[in-house]
Amino acid sequence: VNLENGKQFTVIAENLSSENFYIQKMQLNGNDYNKFYLNYNDIVNGGELIFVMSNKPNKLLGVSIDSAPPSAVSDNLILPTPYNNVKRRIFTDSVSIKLFSIIPGAKIFYSENGSDSVAGFKKYVHPLLVTKTTKIRYFARKEGYSDSKTGYVNLYKFSTGRSIRLKYPPHPQYTGSSDSALIDGILAEDNFRLGGWQGFYGVDLDAVIDLGKPMKVTEISADFLQDVNSWIFMPEYVLYEFSVDGKSFIPLPKVKNPVAEDDWTVIRNGFTSRFYPKKIRYIHIVGKTKKYCPEWHKGHGNQLFIFCDEITIK
Repeated sequence: VNLENGKQFTVIAENLSSENFYIQKMQLNGNDYNKFYLNYNDIVNGGELIFVMSNKPNKLLGVSIDSAPPSAVSDNLILPTPYNNVKRRIFTDSVSIKLFSIIPGAKIFYSENGSDSVAGFKKYVHPLLVTKTTKIRYFARKEGYSDSKTGYVNLYKFSTGRSIRLKYPPHPQYTGSSDSALIDGILAEDNFRLGGWQGFYGVDLDAVIDLGKPMKVTEISADFLQDVNSWIFMPEYVLYEFSVDGKSFIPLPKVKNPVAEDDWTVIRNGFTSRFYPKKIRYIHIVGKTKKYCPEWHKGHGNQLFIFCDEITIK
């Protein structure tokens, strides 16, 4: 092996043949060697490792305790990041959060909606009662160990009374984890494989949102994803309609798609409609699909996906 530092490390098998396939003994740089591993410095400093082969096994070779590489770390000990009891990041009233460490005697420190600096962290002594949208950061500390990495969990309070009704259900593989995924306040990652998006295969996104009561609204926006390689395209346009009684809807101007359908980069685009304050309780949204992959696409003749998350109302 020719090393970058100009030195060489050579491995030689003496007496090797079709019959001599057992290691009788080993030598490293002229000295007997009885370990089944090499240290980093043994290699980078250059040298010679010789295997003396035989047709009979040496049953005493490599049987001592120090023949096997160490499997435990005894210096620079690092604590694992604590974990929590959160099963759902969305709640409607309040949620109790518990933090745990798998290392006995480790102390946990946390902050709520604070900075990443550990200076403002408090010692965890009892479950945390969360009543609003919150980001909790936490780490573990124990004498003799380096502090753990900082973990976090985002918790989102869902507005009670707000609901959404879909004309067409999302594809069963892309449900966004819940029926309310489009209005839960959690913005999905651009990587649709992480599960935050709702995907609609060959059909429009057609939904009616009930805000629970009339509210003054000045902006409605819906994020859509394009990943052409995965047969996910932008909608042709997005149409918003609003109503106070849920029966008579007034349309807003269509929001056209500005993204080229042959752009193969992963793109997120918000289809936003802004207007003077209006009293609104119900919002009808239609993301118009082109339904089929275009002629130039590898999926030509097959239905395409449109992916949506999140619908924001201000």
